[in-house]
Amino acid sequence: MDALADAVVKLSNKRFGALFAIERSINLEDFQATGVRIDAQLSVELVTTIFHPKTALHDGGMILTQERVEAAGCIFPVSQKELSDRALGLRHRAGYGISEETDAVAIVVSEEAGAISMMEKGKMLRDLSEADFRNKLKDIFLSHGQSSEEMVREELDVETGGSGSGDRDLVSD
Repeated sequence: MDALADAVVKLSNKRFGALFAIERSINLEDFQATGVRIDAQLSVELVTTIFHPKTALHDGGMILTQERVEAAGCIFPVSQKELSDRALGLRHRAGYGISEETDAVAIVVSEEAGAISMMEKGKMLRDLSEADFRNKLKDIFLSHGQSSEEMVREELDVETGGSGSGDRDLVSD
């Protein structure tokens, strides 16, 4: 997540427009087929090179799976949702579209303002600060909205069949 966050922040600072779809449980293979297969380790340098305004792949979307760039220059479905803000362009509509049709999380960097937006389940968070963006990424992909203590407690409950009350010993006397 750090490499992705660093890349998005760098793109934002340079005002390089960008569109990402981060694959989750729904396979994005059909969308990968519309672009150029990359299959490379995610790095700030690779991302900023691909989204540089003069490169062949900068106008399409990039598909990420785990820590890999699967494809770039991909065509995403465009949302038919009525957008009240005319400042939102095709990248934002495509970010909405992929998040409406799949469970992917979309990230958009605005070329005009450098603003960072995220779309999930057809909803958008706009103009995220660097800190808010990094925190939202961690919430979605690292903790699924739970604290690490809650995640450990939940794992223990599954392993022991317990109710999570926390007042029982895990090992009998």
